[in-house]
Amino acid sequence: MSLLRRALEPLVESTVALSYGAPGYRLRAGEWDPRELDVDCRGRTALVTGANSGIGRAVAHGLARRGASVILVCRNPERGREALEALRAETGSTCVRLEFADVSLVRDLARLVRAVRESAGRLDVLVNNAGVVIPTRETTSEGLEKTFATNVLAGFALTCGLRPLLERAAVDAPARVVTVTSGGMYTQRFALEDPQSERSYSGLRAYAQSKRAQVLLNGEFAARLGPCGIVSSAMHPGWAATPGVAGALPRFESLFGWLLRTPEQGADTALWLSVSEAAKEANGRLYLDRRQRREHVLPWTRSPEGTGARLYDYCAELLRARGDAADFGL
Repeated sequence: MSLLRRALEPLVESTVALSYGAPGYRLRAGEWDPRELDVDCRGRTALVTGANSGIGRAVAHGLARRGASVILVCRNPERGREALEALRAETGSTCVRLEFADVSLVRDLARLVRAVRESAGRLDVLVNNAGVVIPTRETTSEGLEKTFATNVLAGFALTCGLRPLLERAAVDAPARVVTVTSGGMYTQRFALEDPQSERSYSGLRAYAQSKRAQVLLNGEFAARLGPCGIVSSAMHPGWAATPGVAGALPRFESLFGWLLRTPEQGADTALWLSVSEAAKEANGRLYLDRRQRREHVLPWTRSPEGTGARLYDYCAELLRARGDAADFGL
C-alpha cells in the first residue's frame, strides 16, 4: 500500500460514511490487482436473484461479460425482460436467460429450483442478492413475514435446493455461494426467539436482523457445504445508489447521495467472490471491498453458541411445512 493510502486508511476506516461510501471504495481499489477479475467464465453457469437492477444487475453484467451463462431471477416480468434485453445488448452475450419468481413465496422457490435443475447441468455460482426493506409488517400469502421470507428464507431455500448442481460443478473447481448482506447488521443481534418480528416490528430493525441472520447461515453453509467443494461467503456492498435504497430510504439518499457508490462499485466484491481464484479460500467469511471483515463490532450483537444451527433447522422446518421437502433436499 502506498504511503498516502496507508495514512488515509485508518481515517476512512474510523468513519462509516467514508468507509462504506465511494471514498472507501476508491481508496482500496487503487491497491487491487486487476488480474484477479481477468477471468474467463465460459463453461460456468451462475444464478443471480434480484437481477433486474442495482447490485444484482451489476453482478449479472460482470458474469455475462466474462462469458458465464447467467440465469436472472426477477419478480416483475416487465422489468425482468427489460434487464434481459439490456444485458444481452451491453455484454454481447446470448447466454443470459430469465426466470420469474417471487422469492418471498416457498411455492415460487420450489418451482424455480425444479426449473433450474431441469435446465442446467451444473451451477458454479449462486448469488443470493434479492432483498427488501418494508416499513410496516407484512405477511405473504403463505403466512410468513415478508422481510424474513425474502431476505433469509429465500437464500436458504435456493442454496439447499440447488446444492446438487453446485456439487456437480465443484468436481472441477470450487463452486461459490455468495450472499449479499448489509453493514446494517452490525447494529443487531438476531432474535431467534422472535424471528419473524411478531412481538414488535420496525422496518429497519427487521431488515438489519435479516442481514444478521444471513451471516449466521453463511457460517452454517460453510461448515456443511465446504467439504463438498462449495465455498459460501457473505459480503456487504457498502452504501450504493440503487433503486432499492432510493425506494426504501429516500431521506438517506437525499442526505448521502453525494458519497454513495455506484451499483458497479457496490457489486465488485460479490463479483470477486464469485469468480476470482484469490477468493477460493473465502469459505464462511464476511467481506467488504475484497477484504475480510469481522462479523461484530458491538458485543451485544453476538448470539449464543449454536444459534446458527438452530436458525438452519428453523428455516428447514418452514420449508417442509409449506412445500415438498424433496425440492429443497431436506
